[in-house]
Amino acid sequence: MEIDIQSPKPYLKKITIRLTPEEVAERYNQMLKLLAKQIKMPGFRAGKVPRAIIEKNYGETIISDLAEDIAKKGLEKALTENNIKPVLVPRTESELKLELGKEFVVDILVEVKPAVEIREYKGLPLTREEKPVTDEDIDKALEELRYRNGHLEPVGDRVSRVGDYVLVDFLPEGEEKATKRVLKLDDVTTVTALGRKTGETFEGHFEFPDDWPDTELAGNIFDATVTILELKEMVLPDIEDEEFLSHFGEEVKNSSVLREMTRKDIKAKLAEEADRVLHEKACEELVARNPVEISPYVIEAVIHETIRRYWDIDNLDEEQLKEITTNLRPRVVREMSIDLLLDRIAELEEVTIDDDSLKEYISRLANKNNLEPEALYRSLKKDGQLESVRGDLVRERALDIVIENAEITEL
Repeated sequence: MEIDIQSPKPYLKKITIRLTPEEVAERYNQMLKLLAKQIKMPGFRAGKVPRAIIEKNYGETIISDLAEDIAKKGLEKALTENNIKPVLVPRTESELKLELGKEFVVDILVEVKPAVEIREYKGLPLTREEKPVTDEDIDKALEELRYRNGHLEPVGDRVSRVGDYVLVDFLPEGEEKATKRVLKLDDVTTVTALGRKTGETFEGHFEFPDDWPDTELAGNIFDATVTILELKEMVLPDIEDEEFLSHFGEEVKNSSVLREMTRKDIKAKLAEEADRVLHEKACEELVARNPVEISPYVIEAVIHETIRRYWDIDNLDEEQLKEITTNLRPRVVREMSIDLLLDRIAELEEVTIDDDSLKEYISRLANKNNLEPEALYRSLKKDGQLESVRGDLVRERALDIVIENAEITEL
C-alpha cells in the first residue's frame, strides 16, 4: 500500500491510497478465505463451499467491503503516522471503485485546523476613546438609585397618569378568562389607560415592545378589556435622606459623597467599555492584516450547529433557514478567523495557562455571573469543558499581548 499526502489548501489534506493489482488480489483472496470459513450453504460442509459459488453469490459484496476496508485502514494509518487531526469526518473525493486485475486508487479529503501565516500583530495602529462622565450621566444614575429604593403608595382619588403603576384584570379579545397584570403607565404603550380611576373598565389597544418587563406580553399586540383594580405611584426617597444614604456604606454621609462615588462608578464602566471597543478594534485589525483561509465545509458545519443550538431548526422553513444562514455566515467567519489568529499568536509567544491560573479565571467568571466558583469548576470538569475554557484564556492572553504592543492613540 502506497500513501501520499498533499496539502492543496491550508485547511485541507488530500490523502491518496494506492494498491497495485497484485496487492488488490492478495487482499481479495484473504477476505475470500475468511468468508469461506464462515459461510454455510445447503449441500456443503462448513468451510467447504467452492470458491466459484462463493464468488457468484457474494463477489460484489466482497469487492465493496474490500474497497471500504482498504480506504478505512489506509486513512487510519495516514492519520496516525502523520499526526493529522480531522475537524470534520473525512470524505472521499469520488465513489469507491475496486476492480480485480487493476490498480486501486482512492483520494480522501480531510479538513484540518488551517495552517495560519501571521504577518502583523505587533505595532498595530489603534485608537481608544473613553467618554467623559457628564453631570447628566450622574443625575440619571442617582435617579435610578432613588427609583430602586422607592416604594409604591395608593394615589387616592385622582386619575392615572404617566409613571403610575396599575394592577389590572387584563382580558385579551378572544379569550375567556382575564389575568391580573401590573402595568407601568407611559404615553405610548399604555396610553389608553391614562386618565382612568380605580374600578374603571375600558377597551384598549396595546402594542407591547420586545423589552416589556412582563415576558408574556412583550412583543405582542392586544385589543383587550381592562379593569383597574389598584392604582399606585412610585414615591422616591429624598437624595439627602439618611436611610437612603445608609444603603451605600457608612462613609456616605451626604449626597455629595454619593455623587462622587457614582461618578467613579460611571468612569470605571466607561473605561471598561472603551477597553472592550479597543479589543474589538484590535481583532478587526488583526483579521484585516492577516487573512485566514477557512474550509467552507467547516464554516457550514459551525453555522448549522449554531442554528441547531439557538433555533428550533425543525420548524424553520427553507426561506427562514436561508436568511438565518446568510446573516450568520459573516459573524462565524470573523469569529473563527480571530480564534485561529489568536491561537497562532499564543504559539509564537509561548503562552501557557497553568491549573492555578485556570481556576482563578473560572472564579472570575463565576463571580461575574453570580455563581459559586467551585460549583462552576466541577460542572465544567464534568462536562469536559475545562480545556475549552483554558483555550479561551489562552486567546485572551494573546489578545492582551497584541494590545500591549499596539500603537494606541487616546482620543
